[in-house]
Order: sequence, then structure tokens, then C-alpha cells
Amino acid sequence: DIGRGPVSWNLVVCRKDRLKPLEWSYPIVGAVPYRGYFDRAKAEEARDQYVAEGYDTYLRPVGAYSTLGWFSDPVLSAMLRYSEGDLADLIIHELTHATVWIEGDVTFNESLASFVGEVGALMWLQRKYGADSEAVRQVINKRADGIIFQKFMRDIASRLDSLYQSNSPHKITLRQQIFDSARADFHTLPLKTNLYVHFPSWELNNARIALYRVYRERTDVFARVYLACDNNLKATVEVLQQCANAEDPAAWLEEWLESSVP
Repeated sequence: DIGRGPVSWNLVVCRKDRLKPLEWSYPIVGAVPYRGYFDRAKAEEARDQYVAEGYDTYLRPVGAYSTLGWFSDPVLSAMLRYSEGDLADLIIHELTHATVWIEGDVTFNESLASFVGEVGALMWLQRKYGADSEAVRQVINKRADGIIFQKFMRDIASRLDSLYQSNSPHKITLRQQIFDSARADFHTLPLKTNLYVHFPSWELNNARIALYRVYRERTDVFARVYLACDNNLKATVEVLQQCANAEDPAAWLEEWLESSVP
């Protein structure tokens, strides 16, 4: 029982002219683009220090974490406030980390867990309530909104990448124009749910956008694998377990996809 708050806090740090987060190395998991804290005060102290040094930061509350199969991971008290679909997504997300993990490749790991968590939660709800149930309809609408929002965020990241790679001496000023434009453009998105209703109040900076990209960068690739496996999630995970054991996982996966698509 940890009460109602997050189990920990992850601090993401980026330079103001790059979308690549600073990395920290840990045993077993390898390099990761954030630093974790169980004590919020210490996390905020570290964040404030990086801000004083001129970095962009994002302090993210963490609802759960995986010990990658080394220990039994509990269902925490704060997680019980989640909806059934969100709780199923979170649990499957963390179980995926214990099933497939590439040391030092957090983008692969988090994108995969995000994809498997969403698909697995939808399957569970369909079995429990039926494919035509209100619970399933809500999750399908959220997933549809997620696809729209993902493209929206990728477009922002792409514009920032182009700016930061340019020779402009006004990168910091120009990036604010991109952030302001994004807030305005958000209101034109054809969203069906309130999943992203708080976006206009986000503190947009490199750290927040970079972390979003970590969790979503490769979900399209995993969707292609899922489709090639005839929408069989178990078979998809088995393919990705093989991928994780390859010397060059990205190349292995592209080769597998090329050989699997008629």
C-alpha cells in the first residue's frame, strides 16, 4: 500500500536545442533516458538543478515499474483507482518488460510494451464484456485518438528536429513558435474522447516531447508484426522475443517483415 500517489518519479532532461534526452546507466536494464526517484522532493531538487543549468526537464509520475522478472512485481494500491481497461493495459505493459527486454534500447522496450499493453487490454475487455460492449467501444475510441495524437506529436518532433539540425542562430526563439503553433493546431484534431484534453496546459519542451517519442516511436513497426502474425498477440510476442536475441534487432525485424509479407 503506497497510498494514492505515484510509486516513483522519472526525470527526463534534454538540451534546449536537441530532442535526445540525457542517459543514465543501471545494472541489468542498461542505459535509459531518465533518472528515477522514489522521493519526490529529491526528484524536484535534481530537476531544479538542471533547469538552473539551462536544460529542459520533465518530471513524470510513474504508476508502476517492472523488475524484469527478477522479482514478483506487486499490484500497487494507487493502481486500483484506474479503470479496468487502463489497469489491464498497465499490468500487461509491465509484464511485457519481463518477457522481452533489450538492454540499453529503451525506445524498443517502451514502444513494444505500449503496443502490447493496448492490444492485450482490448482483447481482455472483449472477452469479459463482449466485442460490442460500451467498455470496448471506449477503448477503441481511445486507441483511435491515440493514433491521431501520435501523428500530431511526431509532426511536432519532426519540425523540431529540422530546426535543431539547421544553422539558424534563433533556434530557441523559433522553437517557441513551434510549441505555440502546436497548441493552436491541437484544437483542430478530430478526437472522440477527452484522453488528451490536458494537452493545451502541458509545459511543452524537448524533454516532454522526447519522452513521448520513446514510448511511441516504434509502435507502427510492432503493428506490422502483429498484422503479419494474423493479429495473434502471442505469436507477435514470440517473434519479438527472437528479435530481442538477435545481434542487430532492428535489422532482424525488418528482414523478418520482408520475408513474412506476401
